[in-house]
Amino acid sequence: MQNEDPIIITGWNPHWMFALYPDMKYLEDPQEIYGGEETINSLARLDLEEDNSDAYKFIEQFEWDVEDMEEIMLEAEETGGDIGDISAQWVEDNQDKVAAWSEGVAEGNGAEIEIASTPWDSERASSGVLKAAMEEHGFNVTVTDVDVAVVFESVASGDVDATVAAWLPITHKDFYENHEDNLIDLGPNLEGAKIGIVVPEYMDIDSIEDLQPN
Repeated sequence: MQNEDPIIITGWNPHWMFALYPDMKYLEDPQEIYGGEETINSLARLDLEEDNSDAYKFIEQFEWDVEDMEEIMLEAEETGGDIGDISAQWVEDNQDKVAAWSEGVAEGNGAEIEIASTPWDSERASSGVLKAAMEEHGFNVTVTDVDVAVVFESVASGDVDATVAAWLPITHKDFYENHEDNLIDLGPNLEGAKIGIVVPEYMDIDSIEDLQPN
């Protein structure tokens, strides 16, 4: 990039590289080879609202931005620090956003909440932030990283209370459709997730169709 050489990569958001290299752009994808933008959604087990309406409401109100997540991912990449610790510090530094998630929520009083996640840094960040925020509010939160298929199975079976790691409508489409009758979709906690072809801004191309084979 310093030499302004032609660079073409497969990229995705959220990813720390967009925080480190902000002068990158996605090429237009007219045929939607990579699909369109996605959301990362929160899902809850069917009886969570009845069993603990405050935990349900906290998870339902949890939402943040791609840039927030990428900030945590970049710090973890650059420092080698524990992403859970970095997420907890982010919560401490962003109390205005946390206040919106906890609006109208009573203190957790030690209620135990189990969150299923995946071993991706993006989901470790979101689960870590939710855990730290809910624990500030008196909940006792456990996060378990499992395979994505197990995430959906465990929420649908009621073995865990929720997840904030469902990429929809494309990436996790099959898992979601297999279990949608046995879980509650609380909607997006993050918008703007995306996969596609990425180039530096200085490259004079705008579409995948501008690429020419050798």
